[in-house]
Amino acid sequence: CGSRDAGLPALPRRRATAPRRAEALPAGRNHDRASPIRAGRATRREARRRGFTVLRATGDEFEKGLAFSGLSAVVRPLLDRLDDLDPSQARALQGALGLVDAEGRLLAVHGATLALVSAAAECAPVLVAVDDAQWIDQSSLESLVFVAHRCEADRVGFLFAHRSGLPCLLDRTDFDRL
Repeated sequence: CGSRDAGLPALPRRRATAPRRAEALPAGRNHDRASPIRAGRATRREARRRGFTVLRATGDEFEKGLAFSGLSAVVRPLLDRLDDLDPSQARALQGALGLVDAEGRLLAVHGATLALVSAAAECAPVLVAVDDAQWIDQSSLESLVFVAHRCEADRVGFLFAHRSGLPCLLDRTDFDRL
């Protein structure tokens, strides 16, 4: 996501250019996670060094069924900006995250996430990094993929790392693969 030349850090030894839109780092069929995790860490470290806001989540097999747990980790640093959102979007996101007793339509939750991440990118470029995406709950992953597909004009990049061979929504996206 983001402009084609948003200045996102290149992945060490794996890609010569900066990430465009979103990228997925499959770990391989033998579940060797070391290389994608090292690449993700290096990218996050370089992004921070360059002044990016880094938002991240790590999937946990035991939280896969807990709706919006992954999204909660990503947007937690941005919750102080909820007052800047459309009230219906803010309430939908708060309800999804369990902050208020409200049910929100998924599109409103996705839209609120897009608005929060886009607003953060006005202050500094943003990198959204998701490790072990195959274990991120489906609701969160759908929301993050929604945002990744729609923030073309913003200074936002996404990096998803997941184990290939395990079912994951990312397998059905057109994100660049490394």
